[in-house]
Amino acid sequence: MVAEDFTSWKHKLVVLTSYDGENTTAQIIEVDTKQNQIVVDVIDSNRPYSGSDHHAFTLSTVPLIAVHDAPTGVKPLRPLPEPDLCRQPSPLSSSRFTVFTLLCIVLLGTMAMFSLFEDWGYALQLASLIGYTAAVTLGTFSTSRGGRPYLYSCPIVQRQIPRLLRRHVGFLTAFLILLTMAWHLRPHLPIYWITASGRNGSPFATTLFILCAIFAVAQTVTNRSLIESAHLEFTPTDPTGSPASQP
Repeated sequence: MVAEDFTSWKHKLVVLTSYDGENTTAQIIEVDTKQNQIVVDVIDSNRPYSGSDHHAFTLSTVPLIAVHDAPTGVKPLRPLPEPDLCRQPSPLSSSRFTVFTLLCIVLLGTMAMFSLFEDWGYALQLASLIGYTAAVTLGTFSTSRGGRPYLYSCPIVQRQIPRLLRRHVGFLTAFLILLTMAWHLRPHLPIYWITASGRNGSPFATTLFILCAIFAVAQTVTNRSLIESAHLEFTPTDPTGSPASQP
């Protein structure tokens, strides 16, 4: 069988029969037509499923030869998980494209101000905070190094927004302290440290930009880790009990 055969059975209680005689009563949670896999919450089986009280399982549809309704009286082990919109393929929406475009413009503008107007003092600090926020937002929610994007509309992501905001306030506070210390130190630096060379900014501006980038990368990586952990609260495993790849 192929995954398309199971699309009409999604979220239903079924009995799955495989070619080797295994009969599994389960609730179909997700159907992955690209990988020919289904995610099921196992209720009963004539074969042992290690950890079935705590996990869903990812099963290949190829060994399955039949599917039919579960007997009357069978109940699911737990409520269906929240829909994980981040795992479902979706085209780039116009609103998401607009937001990301504006964030890119803000980020590029801030980078230019770092090298061209580094003597603006506190005004540049404010602009840096705005640019930093834009960079972290882009890194957190966009596709990163082949990873999946995280959608604002996903209920799992929305539940993490308050925690992400609290973390951002903490990072911004530390970032602002760094900027303030740097600007107080600037008048005491050698002249070549604050003098621009050609099209490049001064060594002071370059160093400050690198430190800002380190802060942004650190927050972005930990933000994505936090969101990914939230998505993995309902992690499918394979029938041996080991973690399976996400469909």
